Amino acid sequence: MKKQDPASKVIAFRPRPQHQQKPPGDERQKTADSIEYEETLGVPPWVRYILYAVFALIIGYFVFAPFVSNGQGDATFLLLALVFALVAWTVHLFLTLKVTLTSDAIRFGFYLFSTKIPYKQIVDCSVIRYNLMDYLGWGVRKGPTGITMYNLPGDQQIAVKILVRDEDDQRKEYAFSAKRPQVICKKLQAHMFQGPERKEKQFSTK
Repeated sequence: MKKQDPASKVIAFRPRPQHQQKPPGDERQKTADSIEYEETLGVPPWVRYILYAVFALIIGYFVFAPFVSNGQGDATFLLLALVFALVAWTVHLFLTLKVTLTSDAIRFGFYLFSTKIPYKQIVDCSVIRYNLMDYLGWGVRKGPTGITMYNLPGDQQIAVKILVRDEDDQRKEYAFSAKRPQVICKKLQAHMFQGPERKEKQFSTK
């Protein structure tokens, strides 16, 4: 049985009891931002530990090597240590991917690099198996067919793909790694087919 990644978790949506009072004027904001589903994915622990260890060794070398050889610090080495610390911080941001479905939109991506799409702009959703070589790695990548991919190591090259028609009537495709892609796609499809105007829009894209 596959051991669950401790960095990954799924938070089930629990609606607020009706008897709880909300502050005046706050009801609209709470309704729009209410979370229906959320999951956080992390890279496999061994990948995370190896990356941290490599950066720790590199940064430690640039900090302490001048003291070992000359008995004093070196400004150039300290600057290089700072550069690699910033690189390590940037890499750290891409080790966790979060997917959130609220009452009116889906947001997916990394801490500082995420995309929010209203349900009214989504016209199709499917679960795909992608070829990693098409994206040449992980993170935020552009595929040969124009799909913008948000992926992580360890996702078994399975992702949720959505087709979007934005306010300028431009068609865009996005895909992202997910712990439960079928669940996410089913929830998106439930929002896609709500109301007659959504059905008409879906029909017009075929």
